[in-house]
Amino acid sequence: FYKTFHVNEAGTEGKRIYDLGNNQWDIPELRTLLERMLAEKESFSDFEVTHNFQSLGPRTMLLNAQEIQKINDGEKLILMTIEDITERKQATKLVEKSEESFRQLAELMPEKVSTADASGNIVYYNQSWHTYTGLSSEEIKDRGWDKMIHPGDLEELTKRWMHSVETGDDFEMELRLLNKKGAYKWHLCRSVALK
Repeated sequence: FYKTFHVNEAGTEGKRIYDLGNNQWDIPELRTLLERMLAEKESFSDFEVTHNFQSLGPRTMLLNAQEIQKINDGEKLILMTIEDITERKQATKLVEKSEESFRQLAELMPEKVSTADASGNIVYYNQSWHTYTGLSSEEIKDRGWDKMIHPGDLEELTKRWMHSVETGDDFEMELRLLNKKGAYKWHLCRSVALK
């Protein structure tokens, strides 16, 4: 605690948390939560606080607290753990921004674009798929490609696809896809594993 928040023992011990470090912990939501906890003998978990700390700058903290009592005099105390999750939150935002950029790019492409998870399940189809097949996202999720692929190509596709998923090898196959008018058209399908 001393190291993380750039405080010392003399300026910390014996003081209320709200008074520490030029009152940087006097956060209304935290105060309400701690006061309610003492009154109702509750605990709290994973309470997220974002605050601009004087010595650290903006930080996001995850707090957990439990009331405890000293055995010898019955004094009520609060045991609180504080986890700095600032970097994790920033990384999550970067991933979300990257995913949003990918989706915007994929939606603008005239080609059919999809992504799959590590098990080979398709988790995203761009708008070109829906325009071509006439199927909604709901209709083609969870291996919905069975509805789009020519029955004569389905077995070979499944075999090759699962080989790619298991080995990480690139996938490439010519196959026939059913369009919304009921006609099968030849396509070249390529997939590359992102490692």
